[in-house]
Amino acid sequence: MNDALDPSPSRTTLQSYLRILRRQWWVPAVTTVVALLAAIVYTQTATPKYSASTKIVVGQGRALFGADASGAVQPFTQTMTDLLQSDVVARETISRRHLDLTPQQLLSRLSVTSNPDTSVLQVSYEDTDVRRATRTLATIAGVFVDLVDRQQGTASSSGASSTTPSASQSAAVSATVFDPAHPNPDQVSPHVKRTLALALILGVIAGVLLAFLRDVLSGRIRSQEEAGEAFGATVLATLPPAVLGTKPSQVAFLPKALSGQVAESVQLLAASLRFSGPRKESGVIVVTSARPEDGKSTVVAHVSSVLARTGAWVIAVEADMYRPTLHRLLDVEAAGEGLTDVLSGHRQLEDVLVEVPAVQLAPVNGNGRPPAAEEVRLQLLPAGTPHPLPAELLSLGTTGELVAHLRRISEYVVIDTPPMLLSGDSFPLLQLADLVIVVCREGETSRDEAQSVRSRLAGLGVENYHIVLTNSSQAEQRTYGYSYAD
Repeated sequence: MNDALDPSPSRTTLQSYLRILRRQWWVPAVTTVVALLAAIVYTQTATPKYSASTKIVVGQGRALFGADASGAVQPFTQTMTDLLQSDVVARETISRRHLDLTPQQLLSRLSVTSNPDTSVLQVSYEDTDVRRATRTLATIAGVFVDLVDRQQGTASSSGASSTTPSASQSAAVSATVFDPAHPNPDQVSPHVKRTLALALILGVIAGVLLAFLRDVLSGRIRSQEEAGEAFGATVLATLPPAVLGTKPSQVAFLPKALSGQVAESVQLLAASLRFSGPRKESGVIVVTSARPEDGKSTVVAHVSSVLARTGAWVIAVEADMYRPTLHRLLDVEAAGEGLTDVLSGHRQLEDVLVEVPAVQLAPVNGNGRPPAAEEVRLQLLPAGTPHPLPAELLSLGTTGELVAHLRRISEYVVIDTPPMLLSGDSFPLLQLADLVIVVCREGETSRDEAQSVRSRLAGLGVENYHIVLTNSSQAEQRTYGYSYAD
């Protein structure tokens, strides 16, 4: 089924997420390094804080709690906790220690916790000096015990006339320092290992989120639907990442799963070109892209090979004179002469056409052997001798004559041209094409680039153009088990 008619919606997969991270790998790397450096600077420059701890036992009389008060442990200890953190205790402590602090500042450094099932208060105090922290906490505990004893003594005196001694003793509230104030062995802050670990985790998380956000805001095309919308044209086929940079002769030697993906996608593209392309005895197909590295030369190599294996006579033209790579993808050694020499009148076309041996083409028969030489006819017109002004050379009238000649001697002419947004060399060839294929690379080609290509094609009067989406996560998911050599 043609990808252009595939109704299934685009699905975000783990592969697409990983592909974004591969493109934006430096973002998490930079954020992680920055976070770690910031953590190191913080741990080295921050004023260290230390803590001291003590334990205070509260209860009734000489016991922790009477048997009849077992249900009141939690509210009682909470009450004593609140009293320990009161302004009265703070002011008395500041007065005794002559501290340059307000009650609120002192209480902000004080921490009191208790187990709901016990009557033990665990008290800690933080300070930049460990000795001062210990002395201050000892004073806080002493002030609290004294205040409890003082208040209890006052209550006992006022209630002596109306309460028996045993009842008074039973109701008495006591506070005793069980574990004297002592410094804790480790500093409270900065905690070096914890800070570095937290910085590492936050740096990675922030970097990953920033990478995804940056990819979204970049306006890059990430699906078949977005490609069709941005270019305003039908997407003929989607090619998986395995196609990029893979020669036709290498497909049969890929792992079976990858071989199947590549085979299916390329066969689909070739079928789309045969049935959606030019309805003539011979057709000129010009392949271009918005930017380099989108895979246009790879598309030309595979399409030419597949069309040739169907029995058609195909001539592939290497018209990207700045970066000629088509001959390498077809495993043909560049002879040094080619398109530029023909256009300049120095050589005849028949003298520079190079036969692509059948052994270099991926096998299509079931036994895994390449097709016989008489079954395939694929020729390559190399780029030729480097020319200082390729655009001027292609603008000559000889270009039209050459394309007409290629039509007469072949069934398909597949031309690899430079990226449209980097060079105008492709413009004369685009106007001579029966069908234009614009190669778009998922995750790399942007919507702005697509719009620029669309505008230039409209300016050239090119209406019959379609899109091939490379590096497609959708094509990577789809496989029907086909391979070149099962």
